[in-house]
Amino acid sequence: PAFPGAQDDWFTLLGQGKKVVATGNSDSHSAGAEAGLPRTYLEVGDSANGSMIALDVDKAMDALRAGHGFVTNGPLVYAFIDEQGPGSTVVNANGVFRMRIKVEAAPWVDVTKVVVRRGGKDQGKRPEIAATIDVPPSTETLRLEHTQLFTGVPDDSFFVVEVYGEKSMWPVFSPYEIPSLQISDAVGVIGGSFGFGSTYGKYEPQQAQFVKPYAF
Repeated sequence: PAFPGAQDDWFTLLGQGKKVVATGNSDSHSAGAEAGLPRTYLEVGDSANGSMIALDVDKAMDALRAGHGFVTNGPLVYAFIDEQGPGSTVVNANGVFRMRIKVEAAPWVDVTKVVVRRGGKDQGKRPEIAATIDVPPSTETLRLEHTQLFTGVPDDSFFVVEVYGEKSMWPVFSPYEIPSLQISDAVGVIGGSFGFGSTYGKYEPQQAQFVKPYAF
């Protein structure tokens, strides 16, 4: 994510036993700002009808409050523990849990790995990595179907499944975050016009801030 601090705050709240639902949105403030990057998908049942025309708003709000969904800028991630989906509380007396993960994506969306994190009161600010699953290169819709067992899981734990891609999503999504202009840098650039150092310096165009696929 571009700004991981907000997600760290969410992890901290979950670790304290507070069931807070995370959402993603584009925070667009102008006509030139791209909308729908990222977005929150919700499980609302048949009312969506594939076209959103008959969407039941109450069901959408119920799904949001319960955390029945995921956040993404491209990859679609479905995760179940003992066949219960996101937002569910799963109880298992023997501490053995079966997680099933499915990842889908459009051909132009890169998916390279899935990271499973486990957090709780026994963890710090960022949950431990419980599993890392490499995803083979592909342009097929289905990228991953994976089942994994977790044993000895402490009470009051939570799991978060993250999906990562490494390739830029340009030109579908424009780069984000222009590096800030510092006074010392500006002076250096001005100096270049008098023959001191490079004319463009660090401000030569670079492909360093491209949007990459991410979902959780």
